[in-house]
Amino acid sequence: MRFPRIFGKIGIRAFGFAAIFVVATAGLSARAGDLRAQATELRGALAELIEGGEVYNHLPFNAVEKAALLEEYFGDADFFDRGLKSGNSSPKLKALLAKYRIKDETALRGYLLEKRAEAFRTFLGKHLKLLGELSAAGKLEAVLAAAGLEDLGGSKATTDQDLNRKLAEMLRKQIERYPEAIAQAAKAGLPIPQGGFTDAALEKATAKGMQDFGPAVAKMTPAQVESLAKMCPETLAIQAQDEVSKVLDAFRLNEVPTVKRLLSTKMNIPNEAMRRVGLTLFESYFDQTFPLLWKKNIFIEVLRTPVERQASEIFGIVVRNSGVVFQKALQFLADRTDSVEFKKIANMTKSGLKKLAPEDFKQLLGEVGLPADLYERVADAKQVAAATTGLGAIAKSERGPLFVKMLRPSLGPDLALDERRILAAVKDPAARQVIEAVVRGIKEEVKLRIEAFRFEVARVLFEGNSNIKIPRIHYVAEKNGVSVMIMDVAEGSDLSTIDLAKLKDSELEALADGYRKSFSKWIEGAFGFYTMKDEKRMKDLFPKLREIANRYQMGMSDDDVKGLFYLFHGDLHGGNVFFDFATRNVTWIDWGNAHRLDVAQIRGQLRAFMGTIVGEPKYFVEGVTAMFPMDAELERKIGEKVLQKFADAAFRARSPASQFAQLNTLLLQNGVELPEAVVNLGRGQGMLTNQFDAVRAEMIRRGFAEKDLPVPSTQLLVEEMKTYLKRNLPEQIVSRAARDSGVIPLKTVFEMGKAWISNKVSSLCKGLFSRRPNRI
Repeated sequence: MRFPRIFGKIGIRAFGFAAIFVVATAGLSARAGDLRAQATELRGALAELIEGGEVYNHLPFNAVEKAALLEEYFGDADFFDRGLKSGNSSPKLKALLAKYRIKDETALRGYLLEKRAEAFRTFLGKHLKLLGELSAAGKLEAVLAAAGLEDLGGSKATTDQDLNRKLAEMLRKQIERYPEAIAQAAKAGLPIPQGGFTDAALEKATAKGMQDFGPAVAKMTPAQVESLAKMCPETLAIQAQDEVSKVLDAFRLNEVPTVKRLLSTKMNIPNEAMRRVGLTLFESYFDQTFPLLWKKNIFIEVLRTPVERQASEIFGIVVRNSGVVFQKALQFLADRTDSVEFKKIANMTKSGLKKLAPEDFKQLLGEVGLPADLYERVADAKQVAAATTGLGAIAKSERGPLFVKMLRPSLGPDLALDERRILAAVKDPAARQVIEAVVRGIKEEVKLRIEAFRFEVARVLFEGNSNIKIPRIHYVAEKNGVSVMIMDVAEGSDLSTIDLAKLKDSELEALADGYRKSFSKWIEGAFGFYTMKDEKRMKDLFPKLREIANRYQMGMSDDDVKGLFYLFHGDLHGGNVFFDFATRNVTWIDWGNAHRLDVAQIRGQLRAFMGTIVGEPKYFVEGVTAMFPMDAELERKIGEKVLQKFADAAFRARSPASQFAQLNTLLLQNGVELPEAVVNLGRGQGMLTNQFDAVRAEMIRRGFAEKDLPVPSTQLLVEEMKTYLKRNLPEQIVSRAARDSGVIPLKTVFEMGKAWISNKVSSLCKGLFSRRPNRI
C-alpha cells in the first residue's frame, strides 16, 4: 500500500524523533558524518511501522475494514486539500464510519491526531534525558536536520503544522528546563528518574512511591514539591473541550456547579495531605479502570483543592451524581487500598446515599406480600444502612431482632441507563471490560433468591463445627418491583469499623481460624451447587441440602452446571465480615457475589495464588477468600496468622523419608510449578522408589554406564535437600528451626524447596535423557 499522506507530516515528524536518538548515539560516537544517511534509512522503516502498526492499530476496525478504510480514505495524495473539504465521501466509507459511530471524517482524523499526540508524549518522556545530553553536547540541531525535521515549527497554518509547532515547542522547553531540573533535584537530594522530569514521570513516581524518586518526593515539604513541579512542562493536550463535556454528561456531572468551576480554574499545587489523596487514585487502579476520567483531570483537579474537607465534599458530590455502576466500582477500589484518606472520602460518599422516607419503606414492605406474622415483626424496621443497590433496616421485637435487606425500586432502570452512559464515554478496552464486569456483578448481586440459597448452603456447611457464622434466612419476597430478604442480624461489628492495629493476637487468631476452616471446606468438597438434571444427585449425596433446594431455586439452565461445584464467597471485604469480641465468632454476610467453580477451576486457582505465595502472605488469604482480595491491611495481618498455622506441616514428620514425601506433597498440592518428573516423584515414598527404578531401567536400556545412574535412596535425597536449605537460609531462620524441633516456616520452604526440587529432579530425570549415553 502507498504510504498514506496523513502520516507524511504527522507520522514522519512525530515518529521521526525516534531517528533523533538512534542517530544521536552515532553522533556521540564520532560518526556525525553518517547522520543524514542513517536518518534517511530510518525514515523508510518508520513509514512501514506507521502504516502497519501504532496508529494503524488504534483504528477500531478489524483487519479487512482497516485495509478498506486506509485505501479509500488515506490513499488520496490530496487528502488534506480535498478529502475533508469536499464532503464527497463514498457510501462505503460512510457506512463504515456509521457502523462504529464515528460521526464524520473530521472526528476520525481528530481521533488519530489524539493518538499521535499520546504517542509523542510517551516518546518525549522516555527520551528526555538523552535530549538534554544532546543539547548539552551541541548535537541537537545536527540531528534534527539529519532527520529531516529542520523545518519543524514552520509557518503554514495547517492543522499538521500547528501540531508540529506545539510538539517542537514542548521539545525545546523540556530541553531548556532539563539542566535546571537536574540542579534543583540535586539540591533537594533527589536522584534523577530514568525518563527525566516529564509530567508523566513525576506523576508516576510520586503516585506509586516507587523506584528512588517517590520516597524522596514523599518527604519533601509542600514548597519543595511546588518548586519542583514548576520545572515540569505542562502536558501537551490536543483534546477538544467537548470531550470533557461528554464525560461529564456520561457520569451525570453536568449539573454539579462546583465541578464546572473546578474544571475552569487553574489549581494550585495541593498541600501534603491532599496530594497524597489525589495520587492514591492512580495507585488504586483509576488509571486502568476509568482512563477517560483522570485524563480529563476531573477527579485529579477535584482532589487538588487546598482544603481537605472541601475536596471530600466535592468528591462526594461527584460520586453521588455518577450512578450506581461507578459508585460500585469506587467501593471496590476503596476496599482494596491502604490509603486512609481515600477510604475516608469513599466512606463520605456512602454516608451521602439517600435512605427512603420511613413511611415509604413501610409501604413497600406491605406491598411485597410478606406473611402477616412476619410483616408485623418488620413493619417498623429502622433503616440503618444505605448502599448503592439497596437499603438495610433492623426490626426489633420480643422474638428477636431481624435484618431487612431491600433492593432500591429504581435499581433496574438506573443500572441500564448508567451502563449505556458509561460505555458510551469509555473507549479503552481494558476499562470497558472492568465496567462490564462491575455491571455483571451488580446483576448477580441483586438476585435475592439465589443469594438466599447461597446463604443457606454456607450456613449448613459451617453449622456446628466452626466459629464461622452465617445468618439464617427467614424469607425472600419479590413482588410489584420490590425485592426483600429477611434474615437474622449479624453478631458483632463489621471489620471496616474496627481498628485492626489494636486487635490482640488472640483475636487475629480467631479471624485467621475462620479462613483456615473455610479453606478446608473447599478441599473436602462438602457440598455443591446442583440444579435441574443434577438435582437427584445432589439430594442423594447431600441430604441436609434437600430442604434448602426445595425452598430456594437457583434459576440456572442446564448449561450453567457442568460438574461438581464448590462455593466461593467472592466479596469478603471488611464490610462483609463481622467479629464478635465476646464469643470470638466470625460472621460472613452478603453472599450475592458467591461464585461457582468446578474442581478443575479450583485447582487452577490454587496453582495461581499459591505459586505466588513466596514473600506475599496476602496472596494466600486472597485465594482463600475466593476470587477477590480483602482489605489490604486486613489481608496482611490475617495472612501472616494463616501462614504460621500451615507452616507446622513442613518438617514436623520424624523420618527423613516422610519429610521429603511431605514436602513434595505440600508443593504439589499447592500448585508450585514443577517438572513432570516431580509430579510422579512426589506421590509418596513408594512411588518415589518406583520412579527411580523406572529411570534406572530406562537409562540402562539406553546404554548409560552404572556410574551415571541415580541412586534410588530417599534418605540421600532428603539429606541433600536439608543441607541445601540450611546452607541457603539466613542464620536466624536456621536457629529458630532448630529451636522449634526442626520446623521451618512454610514460606521459606516454598522458596527454597521449589528451587532445590526443580534443580535436583530436573537434572536426574530430564537432563540425563538429553545427554549422549556412554555405550557399554
